[in-house]
Amino acid sequence: MRQSQFWPACRTIPCARALRHRNSRLGKNRIEQGEGVFVSRSLTRTTPRENGLPYDELASGATIYAYVGNNPLIRTDPKGLACNGQGCWNTQQERDMANAGDYVGYYTTACANGDQYACQGLGVATDQGVLQGVTNYRLAWALSKNLPLGQTCKHDQEIIAQKMDLIRKALVKARADQLDALNASPDNPAQVDPQSIADFHHAIFTEYGAAPTVGGLPTFGGDLWGANTAMTITTGSGWCPSPACK
Repeated sequence: MRQSQFWPACRTIPCARALRHRNSRLGKNRIEQGEGVFVSRSLTRTTPRENGLPYDELASGATIYAYVGNNPLIRTDPKGLACNGQGCWNTQQERDMANAGDYVGYYTTACANGDQYACQGLGVATDQGVLQGVTNYRLAWALSKNLPLGQTCKHDQEIIAQKMDLIRKALVKARADQLDALNASPDNPAQVDPQSIADFHHAIFTEYGAAPTVGGLPTFGGDLWGANTAMTITTGSGWCPSPACK
């Protein structure tokens, strides 16, 4: 049997699995070292205070919306959080992190500032959660499909790790650029169609050599049938919930 016939089982699956664990360790170490806004050894807790989200810390009244006068649909946060009930915008800190390629810092900051899409992105970037792990596994698999034959698994893992890092940097830059292109600001918060986020995922995945499908299904998890439902059941929200997406 020719080597190419062993490719999916021998080269793709083990490499993707090993890469997933490697990325998980890297992501956890970055957060434990405090490179983001808050230090947390686990991102799987669900309550605002346990997640360290600042709107809980800022709440001084009976509800968590006291920092916007209990009117999150109209008022904005005077302390600079970058989302309200009408949409999101970039803070300068978020923009600087995106431009620098600091995707863990960007997602951590934007998540803490109320961007629920960023919270989901942080989970994927740091490999926290079952579905997030599946997302990374599938992307590694998609990247491996277009690698040349004849290399070792270790070599492929290194190439895939480099590509995944570049993809994550490009994704946060694309998200920040998207908000800036809409002139999003505290006075003009922006909500986007989830498809627009899916579109720049497709473009970036393709740019870095990922196959458009793996196992007969789209590489980008947001395109999978029932993805939002599955995410809602397991994490409490879809992959791009309000106020980030419509």
